[in-house]
Amino acid sequence: FKPFAYPFQQIETSHVQMKAACLFTALLLLLEKNRCLSLTSIQNLRRRELFSGSALTIFGVPTPAFALSLRDTMASRDASMLKKPIFNTPPAQTAYPMWMEGEWQCVESFRGFELPSKKISKARVVSDTSLPGFTKLSIARFGDVGKSNVAYEQSFESDSSGTVRESYAPNVARSIVAHTGDPGLVFGVEYVAAKNPNRATINLRAGRNGQRIEIFVNSRRAEGLSDDVFLCSESVRQVTLGEPTLQDPTVARQVIGEYQHYWTWRRGKDGGTLTANCLTAAYVEPQDAAMFSDALDQPVVVYSHDLALTKKRI
Repeated sequence: FKPFAYPFQQIETSHVQMKAACLFTALLLLLEKNRCLSLTSIQNLRRRELFSGSALTIFGVPTPAFALSLRDTMASRDASMLKKPIFNTPPAQTAYPMWMEGEWQCVESFRGFELPSKKISKARVVSDTSLPGFTKLSIARFGDVGKSNVAYEQSFESDSSGTVRESYAPNVARSIVAHTGDPGLVFGVEYVAAKNPNRATINLRAGRNGQRIEIFVNSRRAEGLSDDVFLCSESVRQVTLGEPTLQDPTVARQVIGEYQHYWTWRRGKDGGTLTANCLTAAYVEPQDAAMFSDALDQPVVVYSHDLALTKKRI
């Protein structure tokens, strides 16, 4: 397998881009072998049958598109419902349930991905490495999409009003370090929730995947499904800045990506554990006019990660 070319030199591809290419190759081989085999049946094959983890059907039968609440959007089990939101006013910080407060040891596993577009071929999607998740650090929370057994700490703390908030920038920074396996990669974070809870800056040691990540949260939603289940989402515009490339040595490199995380949090019976699933819907930027006209506000890739958290005892 030869990785797809990237417009910027020396950019590391993530696990999932290579898996996506393997998936596409496998699909072609399977279809050639048995032309009666449907795409749906291929998508439902076990991961080990497609090069040990290349695809997983996350959603079921599509449903009509309506303006839905967060819980109805998640319950629809339809990737096309994970649309990019239209935002007008800056969102407030997410208020988490009290049972999420504390310091947690997290182990994250990649569950799979889906390419849900009916208009955009899978060949076009997997060949476009500018999409979030196809290069390392292009989705800050999941710095190497496709990697499993990633361990790091996460924290949620009460603010002055007693409301539980995520330790946003530190959590993202710890995740980046764990995904890259480079303890010295992140050398500073800038985030002041009281001033602007919707912007975080992650400063990196300059390298192939950038030297600074700017995160802009454009919308948030949250709903308590029950006493033990909490749903939340955040729509992110990420700008990764780096050194000039050989192709354009006078201009700093800038990569822009838009994606949205959909979280389902569950409290364990003992109160000392949490489990979570995060669906990350990646969208096309308007600069890619041809693909954007086909995708509009719908995702072209949806990733799924499972997290298991254990509360740290002090």
